[in-house]
Amino acid sequence: VCLENLTKGFTTDPSRFLDLLSKSGARATFDLGHANAGPWVREGHGTSLEFLRLVRDRVDNAHVYEIEKVDAATGLAYHVAPDNLSVIGPLLHELHGTGCDWWLIELRQVEDVDCSLRLLRGFLGRETLQSPERV
Repeated sequence: VCLENLTKGFTTDPSRFLDLLSKSGARATFDLGHANAGPWVREGHGTSLEFLRLVRDRVDNAHVYEIEKVDAATGLAYHVAPDNLSVIGPLLHELHGTGCDWWLIELRQVEDVDCSLRLLRGFLGRETLQSPERV
């Protein structure tokens, strides 16, 4: 069982999220877009990378996209695809150094999924070449 960091509620704060994970014995799903959009980051308590570093030892899988936004007209949340790795690259690098080996591209548009997949494959290729085990 995995618990996910969300943009609202108890799991928006990494300390509370970690406490919940520890007390329940559950593992974590780390949602990059939720971390980037959540109040803990928006209100300046820390960065999404700092959030991840606090819970990294509990993370088994990740939802990969850049950020979750809310449509002002409808009030519905949607996920934004990355154009490059400037925002999510540091998070991916941190995840790559953990036991988290299951990444879900959580996007709806085929073009966004394809672009994200190319970015992730390029990233993983570079990380594999740079890892100490390969040197």
